[in-house]
Amino acid sequence: MDAKESWTRYWKTGQTHSCFAGGQPFDNRPVWAGFLDSLPAKARILDLACGAGALTRLAAAHSGGYAVTGVDYADGLPEISGAVLHEGVALEALPFADAGFDAVISQFGLEYADTGRAVPEAARVLRNGGKFAVLAHAADGEAVAAARNRVSRVAGLISEDGPVVLTRAYGHALEKGGAEPAKLEKIISIFHTEAARPQDETTQWALGYLSEIISKHLQFPPPYLYENAQTLLDELTGYVSRLERMDEAAFDSDGIAGLAGQARAAGLEPEVPVSVSDARGKPVGWWLSAMKS
Repeated sequence: MDAKESWTRYWKTGQTHSCFAGGQPFDNRPVWAGFLDSLPAKARILDLACGAGALTRLAAAHSGGYAVTGVDYADGLPEISGAVLHEGVALEALPFADAGFDAVISQFGLEYADTGRAVPEAARVLRNGGKFAVLAHAADGEAVAAARNRVSRVAGLISEDGPVVLTRAYGHALEKGGAEPAKLEKIISIFHTEAARPQDETTQWALGYLSEIISKHLQFPPPYLYENAQTLLDELTGYVSRLERMDEAAFDSDGIAGLAGQARAAGLEPEVPVSVSDARGKPVGWWLSAMKS
């Protein structure tokens, strides 16, 4: 499953946040309040990799009466009052004229792009004197650490000898009339082993789903077990893909310094990057702001 499909699936679930720290969505208001307050009334704002609009909503609701546009590579984005969202847009090729925005912003999104091409595009659509600001994942942050833990918990479920893949194989054999009851017993044994490990809400949901389709499969036609196991595998594979990409995209100190360098090369005047923490004082991301000279 590619990145576009996995993120499209995610946003279609109704989620509005992609960054969680301490089990809660990251509160972005303290980070962005000063920046948004500094913009002129009716400012034209472009939100890069807006997703379902965690930052877009904040900008659109501001008392400054901003005209907010959001773009994201994924499809299935929601409607947001006071904002216009564009789906299927790559940050490396923005469909906007030069100097069309007073501010270009991004929260936990720009780092997923080819920043060597995306930053110059952001600078191109920004007017002279306009402001650029990015909040990006930190490689040593709480959200990335949590993502790694979540991936490790799911790994046992979707490995080649894990209960989800084996259930799919058993379902396929059932369709063909060659299912062996002993293999189902093995799957159930592996299921109980996985269920005894530490869980989070995703693995609890996955195990519950798996338990249900196994226990009910004889009540339905043979394709039932295979099709539902495949659905579960697709969901978990997309979930893992998103979290692994977050880990890969996150910036360490050298990475955020490199982003600042790219901004400078694109004609922006960046300030020194700043580490951002959540309400508990735990590191989450990097803040980089700049102005177009």
